[in-house]
Amino acid sequence: WDSLSIHPGVYDLFTLRNGADTLFAGGTIPAGRIEIIKIELGTHNSLVKDSVRYPLNLPPGTSPYIYVALRGDEWDEYLPGRLQLWLDFDIQRSVIRVRDNMFYLRPFIKIFTRKASGEIEGRVLPKEAFTVITATSSNDTAYALPGWDGVYKMRGLKAGSYSVFFNASNGYKDTTVTGINVTIGKETKLGTITLKK
Repeated sequence: WDSLSIHPGVYDLFTLRNGADTLFAGGTIPAGRIEIIKIELGTHNSLVKDSVRYPLNLPPGTSPYIYVALRGDEWDEYLPGRLQLWLDFDIQRSVIRVRDNMFYLRPFIKIFTRKASGEIEGRVLPKEAFTVITATSSNDTAYALPGWDGVYKMRGLKAGSYSVFFNASNGYKDTTVTGINVTIGKETKLGTITLKK
């Protein structure tokens, strides 16, 4: 293994959504193919539900390591000899509810680069609808939770035709927008969707 200089700490994943990201690790490694990334999870994971914090542990007998398999060509070369890629930690798929107020963490990580993926972005109102957004195509699925201003962004999408489902709460009606074409290297803008009761 070649070790990178990591930035250890407790990360609030809800601040890293809708296009926001952070540099997790960096360093210099010998030229060649990178086939596996190994990440060690800490033990101070938690989940907040209805203003109450609950421990978010790995399932019993599970290794604290995440292994992300690569083909070796997924990297973006943003400067000569300097490469980068993104790891998208999918909260929707990573938190397993065992029973009331008990949750397990089973990390689901998707890798992507800007050169080989597209994006969907837009805004959904009102914020009182507490909307969860799901984009699906024949070969991809992505989720988003809008910020307080209603703005959302889904990155790392495969090219194709998507349906975007706005799952609303508080008496607001769910809405689906179909025929959204995602193109590699482009941002697809949906504009503002206003949900009705």
